[in-house]
Amino acid sequence: MSNIDRFHDAVEAAREERGRQVAKFGDQRLPMVHPEHFNRAAFLAAELEAKRICDRNTQAGKLDWFVILTEELLEAAAAPDDGALYKELIQLAAVALSAAADGARR
Repeated sequence: MSNIDRFHDAVEAAREERGRQVAKFGDQRLPMVHPEHFNRAAFLAAELEAKRICDRNTQAGKLDWFVILTEELLEAAAAPDDGALYKELIQLAAVALSAAADGARR
């Protein structure tokens, strides 16, 4: 099975999981970040640190999925507007599905 086939299997598994979540919790409409938790400066600082860690691990040949996922999540948290947030969440989802597909290969 190719990596792209495993990726498509992960997409299907995520779709099925989302169906279970909707069945259990309903169609949730939540804020991205609760106003009490929002600290843009902290998100930006965390995003920069995650990028440094990702770059350092890449250069050292020690990159792993959780470092990439963390960087993508913090990029989403630091997004300046809804358009950028959407783009970052799509990137986060793509990385998560790629990690799942890669894990299924083992």
